[in-house]
Amino acid sequence: MNKEHFLPFIAIAIALVGTAFAIASIAVFLTRGKSKFCINKKMKIGACLITLTTLMSCGNGGNVNINGTDQVTCYDVANTDQISVVDDTINISKTDTIDCFLYAPSYEKYIYKIVDNNDSIIFQNEFSPENYNSEIKLHIDKNIKTGEYELQLCDTTGQNTFSSQTITIIK
Repeated sequence: MNKEHFLPFIAIAIALVGTAFAIASIAVFLTRGKSKFCINKKMKIGACLITLTTLMSCGNGGNVNINGTDQVTCYDVANTDQISVVDDTINISKTDTIDCFLYAPSYEKYIYKIVDNNDSIIFQNEFSPENYNSEIKLHIDKNIKTGEYELQLCDTTGQNTFSSQTITIIK
């Protein structure tokens, strides 16, 4: 049986246990927190409530919900190999670097590419991040024409693109 067959029963159980938790909370309040029995019952009912809500949000093999689409939870793994440009407008008459931040690198070396609107590679170079979350300076060719490009972060083969961001180059 799949999880979706049990969801209505779990929802009803959560409602009942939630009501019991509210009653236990009122009992603790009325005894001003001096009744060990009431506090003990409130703690056990609260643990049961947490367990039931966990059952509601877990399961179904991976992160797929009942409809077959991806289920977003707060427990998803953080994205790795993501690049973020500090300033997306680069004045190449003043600098030949792009200031970036690389989140959670998982490779020793990367290739970064500057690609135009026709997916033609304008510039490509390799770099190695220094630490886990690192600020990096990507050097570019000062002869690149002004315009809007896409900065792509790839593995060393250049086949797998991890991240891309639009940048504007001006002079």
